[in-house]
Amino acid sequence: MSEQDSPLPYIFRVTLPFELGEWLGRHQALAWISSRCSAADAHALREIRELKLYRSLDLSWEEFCPIHVGFSHKKADRIIEQLDEFGDSYFNLSEVLRIPAPEYRGLQPSIKENTLEFDGRRIPITRENAKELLEAVQTLRIRLQREKDSRSPLVALQSRLDRVAGEIGAAFRRSEAADREQLLAIVEEHVRNIQALQKNLPQ
Repeated sequence: MSEQDSPLPYIFRVTLPFELGEWLGRHQALAWISSRCSAADAHALREIRELKLYRSLDLSWEEFCPIHVGFSHKKADRIIEQLDEFGDSYFNLSEVLRIPAPEYRGLQPSIKENTLEFDGRRIPITRENAKELLEAVQTLRIRLQREKDSRSPLVALQSRLDRVAGEIGAAFRRSEAADREQLLAIVEEHVRNIQALQKNLPQ
């Protein structure tokens, strides 16, 4: 086989033992895809760590990752943890659209057998369905956020404060000069009360 036909990047072919080089080559050299990791890459990382293949280079896992994988062992460990927690579907969806792990957890009840369940439909998680998946995820994000907001008492308080601020602004625009002075005095009094409350809050 010529150097051009080899499935392994040159650096791996000349520096790595066959078994480890085969793993890295089979999964397209992890150092090249550090920004996005496929399910196959995640499985390769886990296999390399669990079988301790890095020891054939007289390296520790902590040393091996930045040299031959392209990122720290902590990031590699996090990828393996995500594989253990979410399975392949997380990485398949991440290849279609960027989605942080915490956000994926919120969507996880809608993801089954590498499909996204949305309004009674099951959308296969593939690049061909990227547009449909993006629209579905955006809608689910909004629904999840609304559900989260509805459980927070601070949201209702924020809404009331926003209405009061709007009413004060409208009152200023409608009032005469003398009334504006009285309205300003009312606002300033409430500001002082809030500032006094803030000072008394526990540190």
